[in-house]
Amino acid sequence: MNLGDVLKSAPEKRDQIRELTTLNAAWNLKLLVLLGMWVVAGWAIVSTDSLAVRIPAWLVIGTVIHSFAIFLHESVHGLLFKNAFLNRWVGFLCGVPALIAVAGYRAIHLPHHAHTRTQEDPDEMLIEGMPSWLARVGLYLWLIGGGPYYVFLHMPFKGFMITDAKTRREMIVEYTLIYTVFAGVIYAAYSAGRMDLFINLWLIPAAVALVLVNLRGASEHIMCVASDDFTDSRTVTSNPVTSFAMNNLNYHLEHHLVPRMPWYNLKRFHAMMLDEYEPANSHIRKSYVSFLVELIIKGPLGEETWHRRGMAEATGSQAAGSC
Repeated sequence: MNLGDVLKSAPEKRDQIRELTTLNAAWNLKLLVLLGMWVVAGWAIVSTDSLAVRIPAWLVIGTVIHSFAIFLHESVHGLLFKNAFLNRWVGFLCGVPALIAVAGYRAIHLPHHAHTRTQEDPDEMLIEGMPSWLARVGLYLWLIGGGPYYVFLHMPFKGFMITDAKTRREMIVEYTLIYTVFAGVIYAAYSAGRMDLFINLWLIPAAVALVLVNLRGASEHIMCVASDDFTDSRTVTSNPVTSFAMNNLNYHLEHHLVPRMPWYNLKRFHAMMLDEYEPANSHIRKSYVSFLVELIIKGPLGEETWHRRGMAEATGSQAAGSC
């Protein structure tokens, strides 16, 4: 089952989708809200040594860094501005706090959309035929350190290997700019004797952001079936606070169904498609906590995974097509 089949039988949804893919740059004002949250939380941190204040403030800034990175993700899909230059470089600025280059993310992310949960997917960590114990160990390692691995190793190095020469040059320029800024900030903080500001306003919150990457990344595709547009990704509806923090990317199935749809319309798209999800056996969850508990208990090779069902269906379809 794919979205094209649904739109053939329900053409009115095609018009609704067209409406929902219209860009409204006013939503980018959320970037100013996020920046304001960072400033207020930073002020709270420098105003007191109390952990009762600092811990929530670290969490807020970490969430802001993660949210900025999701705006970079929107930039890669061309969803911030109609102007390509503005879209690209605002996306670049959003990626600087997370040390992510637009070109690097594009190199790894667009092929992920084209080959979701197949062996051609550059983000696919499982290997067909992998023993369950090894897959489980890999899952636990991901939950511990998947964020740092993805941001500092997987994206820049694998992205560089699989992309074209033009994108490689862009990656070199962008990563050079990002790490030059990063080095400059460290030098300024050290020279002023205020490394505490660097640690409290970026380093600790950045660790929080990486944990969010770990948890979100684990929920988006693991134990999903690869052979179907409606089952290769998972939506976790969660709550309004989580949706705000993740720019609605928790509606991940919807994002994969229509990648050209901006983040602020994904929830409406979810409501529009609810009648299609149950018959398609789509992966819709209400809670990250309950899903992660189940994932830890079952491991990544649960009964829903493409290794158990999706590959068998795909093989069967290929065999039928060759007869």
